[in-house]
Amino acid sequence: MKEKKAKSADSNGASKRGLIIGVVALVAVIAIAAIAYNALAPAASSQTDQLSEREVATSPDGPSTGNEERTEAPDFAMVTADGEVISFSQLRGKPVVLNFWASTCGPCQQEMPGFQAAFDEYGSQVQFAMVDVVGFNGETEDRAQRFIADEGYTFPVFYDREGDASIQYSLTSIPRTFFIDAEGYVVAMGSGMLDEASLERGISMLL
Repeated sequence: MKEKKAKSADSNGASKRGLIIGVVALVAVIAIAAIAYNALAPAASSQTDQLSEREVATSPDGPSTGNEERTEAPDFAMVTADGEVISFSQLRGKPVVLNFWASTCGPCQQEMPGFQAAFDEYGSQVQFAMVDVVGFNGETEDRAQRFIADEGYTFPVFYDREGDASIQYSLTSIPRTFFIDAEGYVVAMGSGMLDEASLERGISMLL
């Protein structure tokens, strides 16, 4: 009987030791993962952080900017309405209002009339680049083209066919609007739907 109890005690002790070792190993794995994440995360998000310093919230105050170090707008490949592939940098030499949108995005649709009005007024002074994010929530070029035609919009529309712009600008949501000066530097950025007053103020920063 004593021998059986001893064996049972040994078995329980081994089980407890195994459980403790397992818990220690799990904690070690979590700690290593946390260290790796902290080391990699700043590098992965640095571009987004730089751009968001000039964020234009949809507040009544509209676009805002400060004296931060200037951030150059990333270049990317986009497709024109005629199917020609060009670089965004080809638009330099003139201030640019860069807007990322999709016809499958409700807030994008709601802000479009304001962009059309701004284009009608400032189109000769400012280049508008309305870039459709192909693939967003099922967005396709054909669907986007039908939407533009049905609504009668005349501002220049481009297509992020390969997702290049989405990567370069670290897009996590749309609509998003960047106000870029003639030298290619970001002056202000708006995340979310912009009202006409905010859009007007953003453009005034470029002129």
